[in-house]
Amino acid sequence: MPFLAHAETSVGLVLLARCPDPSIAAPSVAKHLGLTLADATARLSALPSTLGHGVERETAQRLKTLLGVMGVEVELTLPGQERSAGLWDLALQPVRGNAIPALAGQVGAALRPRVRGLPSDIAGALAAQGGLSLAGLTGEAVHAIRRALCATADLRVVAAPMAGARFDVLTRQPPSRPLARHVARLGLTPCHHTGALASGIDRATCRHLATRFPDAGLVPLHRSFQRFDIDLVRSDRMTPRELADFLAPRTAVPRQAIERLEAPIPIDRGLSRSDMLEFLADYAALGLETRARLQPSFPLP
Repeated sequence: MPFLAHAETSVGLVLLARCPDPSIAAPSVAKHLGLTLADATARLSALPSTLGHGVERETAQRLKTLLGVMGVEVELTLPGQERSAGLWDLALQPVRGNAIPALAGQVGAALRPRVRGLPSDIAGALAAQGGLSLAGLTGEAVHAIRRALCATADLRVVAAPMAGARFDVLTRQPPSRPLARHVARLGLTPCHHTGALASGIDRATCRHLATRFPDAGLVPLHRSFQRFDIDLVRSDRMTPRELADFLAPRTAVPRQAIERLEAPIPIDRGLSRSDMLEFLADYAALGLETRARLQPSFPLP
């Protein structure tokens, strides 16, 4: 992932995951950051760890690329940006759209004593694709929110580490030619599961795109917070009866409709991205052609 141009001339480097072999990476870190070999080894051996502050941007990008070849994952952070290591992203996701009005009051009561900068329209935030998302929470705050909402029906609470988070960037409108060219120039790729213009990108890249194209209607969606539905499109190996026997326990669709398979049949709902990919592979191995759809936002009255 190329580091993207910003006005700042220096960045920080944060180690995101445990280094496979600090002794191999340490000489490169020491050379690029002006550290002793012992200091570089110590920083690569700790987690979370900041490898360097105020590093010239081109040097930082060169080191990030080199470390990536060695299997060492680092994040470039802007000056003044809160370090993500040890902090959490959190999403509150309604299971049913008609539960949102009641959930809004419960969620607001749980979050207000614990979180600053809440959206004024909590119901609208809950209804958004991926649910109400919060960033930069401590582990203690996440635990307190989970505890406060543990008895709340029709609400899914999902937490993920900020460090190493990846996003798919969707668009509310067709991308302009300058945006499409810029995304292509950066080597970013789309995702056919989500319909994203750019997929699997980091937080800094999301900020860059949003800053450079503020009117493009870009919507970054955290991969840990995505939810998918899976539909069956076609069966190549099973007989209609075998297919009905297999799917009847998994779906409310009548057996007769399954056997006819005249239209896509919903077979799974609300899957995480990792589960969705695993299920698609399993179905393909059984000779079933399936399609994953990213769950949309909920309409509000």
